[in-house]
Amino acid sequence: MWWDSIFCEGRPDFILAFKLRALKDKLKEWTKTSHGNLAMQKQSMLAKLAELEEIQDQRALTEDETLSKAELFVDFENIAKCEEIA
Repeated sequence: MWWDSIFCEGRPDFILAFKLRALKDKLKEWTKTSHGNLAMQKQSMLAKLAELEEIQDQRALTEDETLSKAELFVDFENIAKCEEIA
């Protein structure tokens, strides 16, 4: 486990603080890489939503398109929440 791979000597409270700082750095790294660039994800979702809006201006959306639009809104909200946390 990653937590156990960090070696530090000292009092238990010092070890915990040291490992928490290391965890913070790892989480920042994870957010930028594995989790992806949130700004790019938001931009992509906004482009897809704009595309669906253009289609909706021309005709009624199909059931699949309506579902896709709703999922994009939910995903966009989740990314916005993640940005607030980060």
